[in-house]
Amino acid sequence: MASAWEQEWKVLCGPVQPFLVSESQKISPLQLACHSVHRFWLYMWCCPRPDKDDEKAAREREKRRVRQEERRAEMKSRHDEIRRKYGTVLK
Repeated sequence: MASAWEQEWKVLCGPVQPFLVSESQKISPLQLACHSVHRFWLYMWCCPRPDKDDEKAAREREKRRVRQEERRAEMKSRHDEIRRKYGTVLK
């Protein structure tokens, strides 16, 4: 299964195909260079880098998970205090 960045690459850039030139077409080195630079630019600037983005997303998910667990623990203790105060402690 393709990763998220591979799917984005296919959507943004289309399938990677070689630059074919038939005998009837005449292509200058400048056209070939422009095509190569354009593909390189699309790859570097439009598509996320898998290693850095995946690691960064994993770190962010872990931070959010830890913060959520802390919030849950705080809410649980606050609710328990309220239950004790009003005598509705669940056993």
